[in-house]
Amino acid sequence: MRRENEVMSGGTEQPVRVFHACTKGLEDRLLFMDESDYICATRIAAVTAYRHQVKIAAYCLMTNHVHFMVCADEKKCVSDFMTDFKKDYSRHYMRRYNSSKVLKRIEVTVKEMEDISYIRNCVSYILRNPVDGGLVKDTGQYRWSSVACYYSRNRNSDGIPASFFKGRLARKVFHTHTDLSKSGFAVDDDYNIIPSSFVCTGFVESLFRNSQEFFWNRLSKVDSDKMEFELVFSGYVKYNDYELVHRIEAVIKEKLKKSSVMQLEIGERIRIAGYLHRRMHAGIPQISRLLGLERKTVRKILGCP
Repeated sequence: MRRENEVMSGGTEQPVRVFHACTKGLEDRLLFMDESDYICATRIAAVTAYRHQVKIAAYCLMTNHVHFMVCADEKKCVSDFMTDFKKDYSRHYMRRYNSSKVLKRIEVTVKEMEDISYIRNCVSYILRNPVDGGLVKDTGQYRWSSVACYYSRNRNSDGIPASFFKGRLARKVFHTHTDLSKSGFAVDDDYNIIPSSFVCTGFVESLFRNSQEFFWNRLSKVDSDKMEFELVFSGYVKYNDYELVHRIEAVIKEKLKKSSVMQLEIGERIRIAGYLHRRMHAGIPQISRLLGLERKTVRKILGCP
C-alpha cells in the first residue's frame, strides 16, 4: 500500500489527481487525413496542456476521436484543456480543408480515477485502441500514441530545447504566443515536438512498478470493452426505447440478416445484449424489455451482480 501511495503522490505530499478525457467518435468524416494532421494535433495537445497546467501521462490519436490520460489539480483544468484542444484543432482543420469546425459540437467525457489498478487499465485501454480498432496488429507499431515514450533509452536527449527558440521564431515553430521556454519541450530536426518531452513517462512507468514486462502484459490483458463503456459511453445521454428499437433493427439486419428481434435465437439475443450495453450504454431493465430476456439472464450476460 505504501508503494501505491508513493506512485499516486508523485513524490509529494499532495496526491496526484488522474483523469481520462476523450472526444466522442465522429461518424461522418475522419478527424485526421494524413501525417501532418496527426503532428499538428500532437503539438496542439502538448501546448494546450502546458497552458492549462495539465500533464499528459498517455494519449492516443485515433482516426475519428482522441484519448488522453492526464494529471491535473482539478477537473476544470482538464475540461478547459479539452475545450481549447478542440477549438485549436478545429481551426487547423477548417483552414486546411475549408470545412466547418469539425470538433466544435463533439461531446467530451472527463472522468476522474482514484484506484491505481484502474488507472493502469486506463493506460492499457488507451494504448490498445489502435489494435482494438483494427489499425495495427501490435500496439507498439502505432505512431500516434504515447506508447513509444515509455521505457525508451533515447528519450528527447537529441532534441532542440524549446528555450532555444525566441520571439517570432518560437511562434513560427510552435504556432502559439504561449511562452514555452520553461516547458521542457524538445523538438526534432523537422521542428516537431518530441512526445517524450511532454509525456509524463516516469509517472506511467512507476504505475507499472518500472517493469516493462508488467506494462506489456497488462496491455495485452485489459478488458477493452468494459473500459470503453465505463470511461466513454457511460457519460453520454441514454437512448430511449424507441430510438434503440430502430438501432437494434439496423444492427440485426446488417449483422444477422434478420428483420426483427422476434426472429433471433437466444445466442443472437445475448450478442445484441452485449452490444447494447457496450455501445449504446443501455441498462439491464431496458435490455430486458427490448430483447425479451429475464433480468437475471441479462445480469449474468453482462457479469453484473
